[in-house]
Amino acid sequence: SAYVLCGFCCSWLVWVGIWICIFAAVIHHYHNILVVAEPWTRLESIYFASATFWTVGYGDYTVSTNPERLVTCAFMMMSLWFMGLVLGRWGNSVLEAYKAASLAHASRKHQ
Repeated sequence: SAYVLCGFCCSWLVWVGIWICIFAAVIHHYHNILVVAEPWTRLESIYFASATFWTVGYGDYTVSTNPERLVTCAFMMMSLWFMGLVLGRWGNSVLEAYKAASLAHASRKHQ
């Protein structure tokens, strides 16, 4: 069961990375077209996407146009849904591993 939990965590990290990169590419595209005065580098876009995904939002990079705000709000809502899904599945995996260990311990105790 520890292997299943480890496999789940690894796949989860891959999906988080993909999700952040997709958003970073979209926000990089919109920001550099709409805000010509201060274009972001790809690294700055990934930083903004990561901070937004983890709901930290430091405020050092902000979006300034309505299309960027719309895309960012959609990303934030999908990220919250995604985190709820991941945490729920992770919690279920931990609970199942605990139940299996408890049953194994109880069966060894009665022998």
